[in-house]
Amino acid sequence: MPACLCWFHRHNHRRHGGDAAVSGGGCSAPGHGGGGGGGSGAQDSEYEPGCPACEDEARVKDVIVSSKLDAITLEYNHLLTTQLDSQRQYFEGVLAAQEARSAAAVAAAQATAADAAAARDAAAAAVREADRRRQQLERKVVRVAGCVISSE
Repeated sequence: MPACLCWFHRHNHRRHGGDAAVSGGGCSAPGHGGGGGGGSGAQDSEYEPGCPACEDEARVKDVIVSSKLDAITLEYNHLLTTQLDSQRQYFEGVLAAQEARSAAAVAAAQATAADAAAARDAAAAAVREADRRRQQLERKVVRVAGCVISSE
């Protein structure tokens, strides 16, 4: 297996609680002390459990991958935060515009209500005036009728 696949399998085994052992012909990298390459110098770089150089290389790769994952996570969090902040600002603007429209509608309704109340008061005053005038005319009719009856 190429080294990248070995790391992947080892990483998956670790994540799922399994052994990190990978089947293969042993470590063939020079200076690793494995027996898979027979000294041919072939750099298959397959992982061999127990080989200190392979273990160190695996730890370095794990640290690099972990660092990259942390950077991606940080970038994603920043992107998500930025997007959410942008959406919050947008919807706050929408709410502010709606509040302004609602406030204008309330003010218009209050003005209409005040005009209606003034018209009601004016109509009530006109009714009182008409009632007073009607009573005045009724008294006048009674007087005139009394004068007409008495003159006959």
